[in-house]
Amino acid sequence: MIDRSDGQDEVAGIAVRIIKEGDRIADIVKNLLAFARDWKEEQGPALIQDILADSLGLVEKQILKDGIRFKTYISPDLPEIKARSQHIQQVFLNILSNARHALNQRFPGFHENKVLEIRSEVVEIEGRRYIRTTFYDRGVGIPGNIRDRICDPFFSSKPRGEGTGLGLSISHGITKDHSGRLWFDSVEGEYTKVMVDLPTVE
Repeated sequence: MIDRSDGQDEVAGIAVRIIKEGDRIADIVKNLLAFARDWKEEQGPALIQDILADSLGLVEKQILKDGIRFKTYISPDLPEIKARSQHIQQVFLNILSNARHALNQRFPGFHENKVLEIRSEVVEIEGRRYIRTTFYDRGVGIPGNIRDRICDPFFSSKPRGEGTGLGLSISHGITKDHSGRLWFDSVEGEYTKVMVDLPTVE
């Protein structure tokens, strides 16, 4: 008698993976459609410190559970920016997610350097004032061979199933739509700094 159990198990495993991949794609499409609808919202006056506080409130519990500590340095009396607040919040959430992943990779347990530093301050670029928000972690860093690709659509350095590859691509697009800039400074194995520059209301 032929034993087909191994083959059936393999087929069942493939079917489960196909279903999971289909669900993942459906989630991506749903999020993109919602994002496209939100894009019609007009930009209005907003405060970075409020957007940042709302963003941290959504992820703080999980990040602290991972043993990650926050250090925040927010300049007092920051001027307003003109923004779609939910979009900028999405940028911050994507960056926070990546920082958390990088810190957990390098420090699976407790470590004194498992810290995420966040700083917001006014800078002047070519005669115009911007608010620069910097996210600094001492995680695994960004490998040099992928640094130019991390904002490409569907590119992800995370394990399969853990990322859509759209987070930084969308964040880059949002920042550009707000006449700002998203940029990186990183050394593999040492740290990553992600800077978001957004123009102030003139």
